[in-house]
Amino acid sequence: MDKETAAEKGRVKALAMNAVGDPSIKRTNIDRRQCKRIVPMEVLSLGASRCGGSSIRKALLYLGYHDVYHFSSLMDENPRDCEMWEQAFDAVYGGKGSFGKEEWDQLLGHCMALTDSPCVSFAPQLVEAYPNAKVILATRDSDDQYFKSYFDTIYKWTVENYPPYPTVLQRIWGWLLPAFPLDGLMHRMIRAQHMYDFPWTGIADYRKHNALVRQIVPKHNLLEYNVKQGWGPLCEFLGKPLPDIPFPRVNDTDEFIQNNFVAFRKYKRFLVANALLRIARKVAALVGSAYLVRLILLRVTG
Repeated sequence: MDKETAAEKGRVKALAMNAVGDPSIKRTNIDRRQCKRIVPMEVLSLGASRCGGSSIRKALLYLGYHDVYHFSSLMDENPRDCEMWEQAFDAVYGGKGSFGKEEWDQLLGHCMALTDSPCVSFAPQLVEAYPNAKVILATRDSDDQYFKSYFDTIYKWTVENYPPYPTVLQRIWGWLLPAFPLDGLMHRMIRAQHMYDFPWTGIADYRKHNALVRQIVPKHNLLEYNVKQGWGPLCEFLGKPLPDIPFPRVNDTDEFIQNNFVAFRKYKRFLVANALLRIARKVAALVGSAYLVRLILLRVTG
């Protein structure tokens, strides 16, 4: 295996993960508002979160779609994307300003495909912006199965980290987070998402979302898909040869809890510890400066 192939496989592995603060992923600080479309948008995977979005992302990466946008794109890879996602929520749901094809190309212009939140909150807008892209609607075996997975992961994670009625400690966390520019951006974006489009009330919203996608996408351009079906239907729909590797299975409930609940708790402790350290350094500097001024005054007056 040459170095280039090894590096690409490592990149694919890193991009397909959905862990907060994953050390294998190097964060960038790209202002997407200065970007434009550089590759065609070919696939819109618009199934609700917890319907195999991480597995689909990894599968699409293996099939040669680079890059594939996912929630981890803004959480682990380029947090500044949150600036434009917050703008999109404000425009589409809050009626504040506009967010059209030009803005989508700026935000997603480096991607040939997308999946997962927050993309799925903008299904009509993305279908309108990219009418030639093929659309995948990922679903679960049953509505109840979807809701159990959603409730045990995203819902609980949201309530723990962004509760509607935060405790004193959670309020302190909310005050400290904006002190870290990149992480504060994600905090604000998720707050905007919750205000306009989240959390879903459950099965009714899941059904409503699926019905909407079926309504706005022509049947010949839509694949209703369950990741348990593997490579076959996906490759046939996309016109890709079957890979000689097993279909990726990532980010199930246990992995989500490990990657998000456990990692995010550690991450929060790290941020709080750093914030307190910064405060302590400033206090020490002020005390030291005051002591130095006192010594100087004593010498001058003495």
